[in-house]
Amino acid sequence: MRSPSRIQPIVTLTGALALFLAGCAHYYPHELPPYPPPESAYATSPPPEAPPAAGHQSPGTSHRSPGTGRQPLAARHEPLPTSHQPLATSHWPPAPFLTKNGRPFPVFDCLLFLHKPDLRAYGLTPLSCPGSGFYRSNPWIPGGIDYSQPGLAQAQALARRTEAAGYTWCVLDIERWPNQGDAAAVDQTIRKYIELMDWMHAAAPELKIGFYAELPICDYWNAIKGPQSAAYQAWAAANRRLAPVARHVDAIFPSLYTFYTDFAGWQKYALANIAQARMYGKPVYPFLMPQYHDSNKKLAADFLPAGYWRQQLETCYAHADGIVIWGGWMDHNNHRCVWDPGAPWWQETLAFLREHGRR
Repeated sequence: MRSPSRIQPIVTLTGALALFLAGCAHYYPHELPPYPPPESAYATSPPPEAPPAAGHQSPGTSHRSPGTGRQPLAARHEPLPTSHQPLATSHWPPAPFLTKNGRPFPVFDCLLFLHKPDLRAYGLTPLSCPGSGFYRSNPWIPGGIDYSQPGLAQAQALARRTEAAGYTWCVLDIERWPNQGDAAAVDQTIRKYIELMDWMHAAAPELKIGFYAELPICDYWNAIKGPQSAAYQAWAAANRRLAPVARHVDAIFPSLYTFYTDFAGWQKYALANIAQARMYGKPVYPFLMPQYHDSNKKLAADFLPAGYWRQQLETCYAHADGIVIWGGWMDHNNHRCVWDPGAPWWQETLAFLREHGRR
């Protein structure tokens, strides 16, 4: 049996090694994407695949599909980072170009295309949407990160880095904590949501923060059944249960991605989710994507027809307070999309911006 004097150095060395390995494991995902992202910030290989499972997420994406379950993330919203860089200073005005009823209607840039230009030139506001960097470190588990718990030090460091980089908005992409179903589990999730928001606001008081697609609960099939249906009412009740979280966020960010070619179905789904978001009493900024969601294997990575995309922009302009445009994560070869300034969806976006822009 070793004496205490011999055991202590071994324990200390083991702990130090574990902390070092854990730091190496989670330093990479904690980095913020630079804006605009350099070409070297993107991998040329496909994003990691997740095993198929019924749920909000499909292989290779962190975005919700029409299901109702959950599974661990296979990817993140943010670009694959290199070194941390701040936003480049420019002469472009920080306020959005669009207005609605005399008030700003922000259009946020969360696009991941290769060779993307600085879209502030068109009035878009850069938005950071990290999928990591706010979880608790634990050197005693594989990877060194406990994805089941928020971390005070990690969340506050992320908030400070985001603010120092020049971002004014940070939207956390979690999609792994249960926000419906078992009452005890949901209560724990509500506590964790509130802790994250309070910690980050304390560290960066000027930073605006929210959650991607957590409230209201992202739902397609129950949403389109109509307010008189039992399924819709159960969904609405689950959304009301999350109301305490709304007091701690700066805006609501529902996900309104496109699963099918049916605009009428999409519009019904969108209006239901926006209506549910309105009950929280905060600005509503839906996430839109100019590509079909990859849960639809026949259309995955296809870009929406220009007219369909314009209808989505106009629907959100009429019913929401702003929009977040996300996309470019994956093409048909499972690589990042390359920016095309002549793409029909982008030309339609420019026409939308001109039509509703400041006079």
